Amino acid sequence: MTIFFNGNTQFQTTSLTVASGQTTSNAIDCNGQGIVGVIMPSDLTSTALTYTGSQDNSTFTALYNTSGTQLAVTCAASRIILFTPGDLIGLQYIKLVMGTAEGADRTIQVITRTFY
Repeated sequence: MTIFFNGNTQFQTTSLTVASGQTTSNAIDCNGQGIVGVIMPSDLTSTALTYTGSQDNSTFTALYNTSGTQLAVTCAASRIILFTPGDLIGLQYIKLVMGTAEGADRTIQVITRTFY
């Protein structure tokens, strides 16, 4: 985990792993922060990213916005993807779900920030 500041705002990066042959990462404990971006690795092969969330780190369900649309983003290798902060706050645990299984372990950096 890395913590850094931009002005008065505290940001943090945390590594999540999508294991070889899998589509879903381990969970990030948001610990009162909201996810504002992800940094995709250079060897990523999937082109789609969705999310599941949980309050108990046990039962995870897909995340949808107020329009009933599943939260999703097109992704690619070596991209930094920034999110609208309101979409991914309020949940304790979040997992990243790739559109296709990865051929090797992939480490994705998740950027979070505090909201005061």
